[in-house]
Amino acid sequence: MKCFLGISLSNPYYSRANLVKYMKWIGLSNYELAFLIGDYIHKYTYSVFKDVTLDEALDVCLKMGENMDKNIKRASSKVGKNFNIYHWKEITKNDFYKRLKDNIYNEYINNNNFKKMVRQQVINNLENKINYKLSNNKTITRKDKYKLDKYVLEEITGLITMSEYLSYSLELYPGNDLFIIKKIYSGEFKQIFRNIKIDYKRKFLSIKFD
Repeated sequence: MKCFLGISLSNPYYSRANLVKYMKWIGLSNYELAFLIGDYIHKYTYSVFKDVTLDEALDVCLKMGENMDKNIKRASSKVGKNFNIYHWKEITKNDFYKRLKDNIYNEYINNNNFKKMVRQQVINNLENKINYKLSNNKTITRKDKYKLDKYVLEEITGLITMSEYLSYSLELYPGNDLFIIKKIYSGEFKQIFRNIKIDYKRKFLSIKFD
């Protein structure tokens, strides 16, 4: 089975030592492991919490992604094995991703219930950062909220693309699965998948090392 670890650049958990632990763990299993670096979409979060433009944020985030790429390769050298590494921009180029992204954005625009769930996912993911910014007398504007929503929308698109199009059917993550993806896979938003042939390969495993 092919599996992947999605790497959020705002999460300090992804140290070289912990990457090595995932690599060693995979060596004891029958899985093939890849890494997905969330550099391109991190621009939305970075822009909001660092008070910079999206273009400025993107420049920083792509460099962060390059550094993470090097970190993964250095970790892999310790275990004597190479692993596939995907940067977010790479997976946005295929037609599956593009169609799915269009459908997810359309759902966001036309379905208030889905929009509320996206906002709730943002809060679940970033509550501490949001509260910290508000406690320092800074505001979260409507534009900021939309940026944070866009992160979740494109995160959903990328994670599903890895599972359903690139066949990395098992997602590893050091925490809980996105509840909004679980809602989608339960069939609550079937229209998201219209015109996309999909056989629901995706599985999820929460695994975190001390």
